[in-house]
Amino acid sequence: ISAWIIGIMAVSFNAFVLLRLLPDPKTAKSSVNKVLRIFISAGDLLTGIYLVMISAFDTVIVGNQYCTSQMEWLSGSFCAFLGATSTFGANISLYSMMCLSIFRVSTLRRIGGDELGRRQKMALTAIMALMMFVSAALAVIPLVDSFKDFFVNGLSYSRDMNLFLAAVSK
Repeated sequence: ISAWIIGIMAVSFNAFVLLRLLPDPKTAKSSVNKVLRIFISAGDLLTGIYLVMISAFDTVIVGNQYCTSQMEWLSGSFCAFLGATSTFGANISLYSMMCLSIFRVSTLRRIGGDELGRRQKMALTAIMALMMFVSAALAVIPLVDSFKDFFVNGLSYSRDMNLFLAAVSK
């Protein structure tokens, strides 16, 4: 139940924040805080979507049968899609918060707020593009066939050996 509540709240609140921040990109001055808040909200929105989807799948499709279909679920494309969505959203939020913290520390040394000049806009755009690329790469690389043997697909418990064993996807 808590995943449902957290997921629905994350989707609702972050969608609200995005709707409030995005409508006026031409009329409002861009600030680092605003741009990074948009990215943090977008990442958190993706994480909320992941929580709602995984909760819905668990409730509607799997129900009490998860243990019997665990390996099928973990090796399926929908689970892989949800994992990539979760990883992408979490990385976007994390990198945005890191950039926001660095920016806040840098503004302590100068007076004048966080309005962006031309050079700062270009630097922020480059940093955000790099952040999006790295986040997407980290989310998608485990799905590429060439790398599937490097990533653990799930865990299963062996009652005979009394320890956890990793199961690779191939």
